[in-house]
Amino acid sequence: MKNVIKHGNTWGTLPEHTVECPKCGCKFTYGKFDVNPVGKVSCPECREDCSTVESQSMSAKDKLINTILSEFDFKKVKSIMDSVQWTWMNGVPEVCDLEYQAKQLLEKAYDNKTTAATGGFKAEYKDYTHEESLSLHFGIDYDYISIDKDTNEIIYY
Repeated sequence: MKNVIKHGNTWGTLPEHTVECPKCGCKFTYGKFDVNPVGKVSCPECREDCSTVESQSMSAKDKLINTILSEFDFKKVKSIMDSVQWTWMNGVPEVCDLEYQAKQLLEKAYDNKTTAATGGFKAEYKDYTHEESLSLHFGIDYDYISIDKDTNEIIYY
């Protein structure tokens, strides 16, 4: 079941997850904001940290995205945007809006095996022989240009 909720200036979902506690064996369901999927998951019976159980059941895509979202400094981005008076369509974005937009870009980059950018963010997927990587960047001014190997034409992003 998913409950649609209003979160900041954006809409998110509150998906339910079921986890079995490795310590006491109880099964419990919990919800979390789709825009901030990383957090501690504690068993309601014994208070055991079950975050690693949740992490083990995640897909490679979710692990990559969740790790980036948990380690990226969205408060710093918000501070920079405030200092240069950078606005989006609905005004100055809140941290939850930045997180939501970043997650959307990361998902798009991963799903399409490409680079996706908007609002100062750039999410980039790369596929190597033995690993795949996903990155998130925020910049005030950057240029990203490629050249088509067959036609020798410049590709602007």
